Amino acid sequence: MTDMAELQARKRPINLAVVHVDPDAFVSHFTGWLEITSFITALRAGEAVRPADGVTPKLDASRLRSDTVNGVGNDAVFAFCMAAALKADKAAVDNLKVQLSFCFIRAPINGRISQASVKVGNLARSADTVPIATINQIAPIYVTFMAAQRYLPDIRVAMAEGEATVEALIPGETRTAAGRVTMIENTVDPTTGMATVRATMPNDDELLWPGTLVNAHLTLRTEEAIVVPAAAVQVSQQGNFVYVVKDNVAHVTPIKVARSLGTETVIESGLNENDVVVTDGHLLLTDKARVAVRERKPGA
Repeated sequence: MTDMAELQARKRPINLAVVHVDPDAFVSHFTGWLEITSFITALRAGEAVRPADGVTPKLDASRLRSDTVNGVGNDAVFAFCMAAALKADKAAVDNLKVQLSFCFIRAPINGRISQASVKVGNLARSADTVPIATINQIAPIYVTFMAAQRYLPDIRVAMAEGEATVEALIPGETRTAAGRVTMIENTVDPTTGMATVRATMPNDDELLWPGTLVNAHLTLRTEEAIVVPAAAVQVSQQGNFVYVVKDNVAHVTPIKVARSLGTETVIESGLNENDVVVTDGHLLLTDKARVAVRERKPGA
């Protein structure tokens, strides 16, 4: 078995291992077969010249009128036999190449190889439950996450338009990895109402590592909207509202919320661009109360 460096990047088609099936026997058999077939081919070529088309001899009018038509028939028989023999020889050589390939285990994909579970001299069998080594594909790499079933139609539309982008963030890491959604599982888990979604990340810098837990942010589309801090939105019996400050006076303004994400809320209607809203001290306010804008204290 060839030496395998732990966690070494592998590019196909590199031999991962050579099992103890002596390839020299195949090589010698292969070489001997080539010598035999070359001899047989040369011998047959001396007995009958293979026609240019490889199937039948060319018969001109003069030969058809001569007494050598029988000889031409013999040439045709020899040509057919030689062509069949050559095909049989080629098939035998191809079979030997296949047998020789069984002596090697080749990496089927690009990636990084794990620590080898065997050492030089260990026996390896196809029935072994423990693999010799495991190759993990690094670039590209897949990020898998769950999505609620109500979002699946929007995700499918975004995939069709090529806008279903994903950003993966490792906790504690400032860099992000970007990719696109490439697969949605064909069934929804009936117990949770969630479906598995998979994104493909180029990962050329190998920021993501197999098995890493990440925070995935899925973007279905990009649109212009009015966004306010979630802390500015208040709830009353009449619905959602915010305090809009105009000329240092707070006005209660009903709004309609489109959706919320984290600390931000998208407003569907009720606010205009450049409106100033209150984000703190709502309990001290009433409609048309005078306010003083203050900077938030550090740590508050």
